[in-house]
Amino acid sequence: AVLFAQTPGGGNWGAGGGPPSGGNIVGGGGNPKNPAEAAKSYIQSMDATVGFTDDQKQQINDIFVDRAKQVADFDAQNADKVKAAGEAMSKAFNSQDQDAMEKARQDYQNARAPLNDIMKKAGERLDKVIAPAQKAKQEDARLVAMIKWLTKPAELTDNQIQALKGVIKAGDGPFG
Repeated sequence: AVLFAQTPGGGNWGAGGGPPSGGNIVGGGGNPKNPAEAAKSYIQSMDATVGFTDDQKQQINDIFVDRAKQVADFDAQNADKVKAAGEAMSKAFNSQDQDAMEKARQDYQNARAPLNDIMKKAGERLDKVIAPAQKAKQEDARLVAMIKWLTKPAELTDNQIQALKGVIKAGDGPFG
């Protein structure tokens, strides 16, 4: 099960599936079943870019611990319901009955809705911990990573990267 939130336009696209994100502003990172490890991974993925304070690191850790507790509580209370909804979705898919597939998909989404809410709220809390200047640094790092990924195997100069960033930010290119 996916136990972390991804931001629109951010997050890790996966192994070989897209540009590196350099961390995710609203969550993710590490082992979601081990909140200390997840927080450590999250912090390490962004700290070199944004420079977290010790207080921010503690707040991030606390958010991950709280999120893990809420997820564990959700799992304990809803495991059977989510499992049954997943099995119904699989059965409907195998039947190729479009109406049954849509109903099963909706039932599964409804069963997981509280979990999605937990992730969203944790992401909102994390977002409040990170200062606007830190967010700007992170977004800039993501943009540079995307540019480098899209222009592989070429290695652009700093001036070329700055020019592309300007075009992208101005909305004059394919990304605007």
